[in-house]
Amino acid sequence: RELEKYLNEAPEGKYHISRFMEDAREFDLDFICNVDQIEICGIMEHIEEAGVHSGDAISIMSQAIPEKWIEAEGRRIISLISGHFKMKGFGNLQFMEKDGRIYVIEMNARASRTVPVISKFTGINWVGKGIRAILNGEIDREDVHIKGYCAKIPVFPFDRFENSIYALGPEMRSTGEAMATARDMEDLVEKIRVEKGIGRDYIVNINGEFTYFHGGIGEKVSREQCISIMGKYGRKLPYFEYDSHDMDLRKFCYMRRIPVFQGKRIFEFMNNRMEIKNIV
Repeated sequence: RELEKYLNEAPEGKYHISRFMEDAREFDLDFICNVDQIEICGIMEHIEEAGVHSGDAISIMSQAIPEKWIEAEGRRIISLISGHFKMKGFGNLQFMEKDGRIYVIEMNARASRTVPVISKFTGINWVGKGIRAILNGEIDREDVHIKGYCAKIPVFPFDRFENSIYALGPEMRSTGEAMATARDMEDLVEKIRVEKGIGRDYIVNINGEFTYFHGGIGEKVSREQCISIMGKYGRKLPYFEYDSHDMDLRKFCYMRRIPVFQGKRIFEFMNNRMEIKNIV
């Protein structure tokens, strides 16, 4: 309806419609550099679909993320760009991988919000190292030994502002984040659930078809039944949606603080159905 209204009111002319690259994996790579000297702080993989703003995506980090060739390619790209612009200090590279190819989204000559998370997880003061690089070009080499798993979990204000746009995309919506660490992936997912305040039962909307999972059993329900069940259980019952864009139902959830997850990857991850590459 919003698109139809826009097209009816917009002046005549050509329209540009963009879309996310489907089935791609997105990464955040934080680093410190002095032109061609580069020290990688850490790399986090997004769980949401590629194209969701990095501040809005649940991101995870472990010794196995990413594959070595992806890290090497990221380092090569940083070297080319930082060398050209004579960068010194903090930097953040955002890129995607699909079918063995790397696609650069953007690179920023600043620290990102993942630096404090990576610092706490690795036990290394990357902030101090970055400041020394800015002030005197000093780059301290550091052997990073990662144990376990870490997640950056965004916090959203949708339940506070009635006129918010209830969708994740390239524009950032989150207003903060939480952090979780765990010994394995199953434990990490459980801690994300605790942070979100959700149980193991859930409702999923796939292309307009609703299924209510409770006690490990899936039951087909109508949209009206879905709303009734959500109203009964509230924020303990998360709502997953992919191949569908039910904006009114999202708003219903957000105004009742019911967690909403968009995209197939996050659905499979949160319900232990996704095997992330190199993570077992």
